[in-house]
Amino acid sequence: MLAVGGIAAVASSSGSSNSPQPKKPVLSAILEKSGNTISGETEANAVVTVMYNGEVIATATAGADGKYILKLDKNYNNGELLNISAVNKSTNVSLNTDITAPDTTAPSSLTQALSADNQTITGSTEAGAIVKVSLNGQVIGSTTANADGTYKVVLDKAYNNGEVFNITASDKAGNSTLPNTLVAPDTTAPSALSQTISQDGKLVLGTTEAGATVQVSFNGQMIGSATAGADGKYTLSLNKAYNNGEVLTVAASDKAGNSTLPNTLVAPDTTAPSSLTQALSEDNQTITGSTEAGAIVKVSLNGQVIGSTTANTDGTYKVVLDKAYSNGEVLNITASDKAGNSTSPNTLVAPDTTVPSPLSQTIS
Repeated sequence: MLAVGGIAAVASSSGSSNSPQPKKPVLSAILEKSGNTISGETEANAVVTVMYNGEVIATATAGADGKYILKLDKNYNNGELLNISAVNKSTNVSLNTDITAPDTTAPSSLTQALSADNQTITGSTEAGAIVKVSLNGQVIGSTTANADGTYKVVLDKAYNNGEVFNITASDKAGNSTLPNTLVAPDTTAPSALSQTISQDGKLVLGTTEAGATVQVSFNGQMIGSATAGADGKYTLSLNKAYNNGEVLTVAASDKAGNSTLPNTLVAPDTTAPSSLTQALSEDNQTITGSTEAGAIVKVSLNGQVIGSTTANTDGTYKVVLDKAYSNGEVLNITASDKAGNSTSPNTLVAPDTTVPSPLSQTIS
């Protein structure tokens, strides 16, 4: 029977009317909710004994009214099977009474380790416990522990990006451990990296993995870095304005040092070629000099283009004019880059080696 305040059991025996048997004590027992006290009734002055796993854990002598109270050696609240018996003064022993303690105790231990495949978690806990692995509140694997408490959980996929798992074990009564934390190794570079450069060429903005370090380089030299926020966004200040079509590289590295491949970012080109030199050759029909590589060099006279060319990869150029100029003409030379940014005109004066044109005269 079940009694208020605990678990109750009754044991008794009866003899045959044809062959009298020694009278055995009747025994009732209740395990209190605390799990450390058993009370009940039996024959007056009988000795009551409680055993667990073959070991005596408490004894008491019933009073003249047959009532007894047993204080156990500890709390039993993990589904333990306790065995209770009573012996009277005539050494007659009652039938054994079994009480199963309530199970209000979570598994006492839980270990876990992630295998080299990053998809299998192994460990040990209470036999028969259900082990669950969760990520961000979602269960990604579960199993039941073996009779020896060992278990193996196969996850839904391999995890190798520093994911933080929660592992719990719940016994058959539903008592659960507090979650244990297990962190997957991080061998994965940030999966995304975007970047744009501001019109003034001073800032790089974009998104990547939260907490990643973003670095911008030019010609192999780092020119700016920043750490992405919790939302993955970053703003990076460069060491100067880049506004001459420079080709920058951008990369992001996570906290474990895994780095993306570099992305290419071309700075806006709002800068005219920084230099332009010119010289007229002895033939008075060829102008040579240097400027920005790939720039278009034009030579004009009185607003009319009289020659043009494209500078070589080393910036040198040669313009062949439409004719020889040797009469002190004032030539204008400009260089324009691929974005259309043009230098201010440079002036080049042709030598004057030409005699005046024919002179005519009349007298009144």
